[in-house]
Amino acid sequence: MTLASPRPPWLAVWLIELFVPDEQAPSVLGDLLEEFSEVAAKSSIAHARRWYWRQALPTVLHLLGSGFRAAPRFMAGVVAGGIVLVELGWWFMGWSVNQGFLFLDLYVFPHYEPRSRLEVFLFVFLLNSGHYLYRLTLSMLIGCVVALLSKGREMSATVALSLVCSIPALTRFLLFLRGNHEVLRHWAPWVYFFGGLVALVAGGAIVKLNRLRSIRAVSS
Repeated sequence: MTLASPRPPWLAVWLIELFVPDEQAPSVLGDLLEEFSEVAAKSSIAHARRWYWRQALPTVLHLLGSGFRAAPRFMAGVVAGGIVLVELGWWFMGWSVNQGFLFLDLYVFPHYEPRSRLEVFLFVFLLNSGHYLYRLTLSMLIGCVVALLSKGREMSATVALSLVCSIPALTRFLLFLRGNHEVLRHWAPWVYFFGGLVALVAGGAIVKLNRLRSIRAVSS
């Protein structure tokens, strides 16, 4: 009976698969797997897994940079288009939320009589949660569109877009904190200001994973 060969951490492999271009995936993952097996044979599996993580994170950063170096003008155009989509998305979200509250003011609030504090809490919680979910969903959809336009460099484009958008988000967050330092203990401001940045990258990951799944289905 032969023992199964040790496998590297699946999360680290998954991260590399997200960021590596399709044509480089076999060589990059193959080289890391070969070195991982050598480290595991010389020391221990736990040490080899830690080694793999130390290699995976710099590899992801290198792949992010190489995505721009390979096609800088194209990627800059995609990111610029993404910024336009983000601004249009925020405008549409603000307009639609205002219209939604106008509808509630005219047709719901005048006829709504809460019977307990719990009912008021649930109503306010649903309104706030719906607003946050709407914001995150819209950001994820924008990330998906940018990823589809990036032609195989989904993660590089969405991460770059998220970094660019983080500048105004951080500025608004710091202005919001002036005199409101106690809000740091709550999750809502963090989600409101920075959740959309994560959702943009999540949209790129969704497109990349779906494309990888399609490629594997064709190859099998």
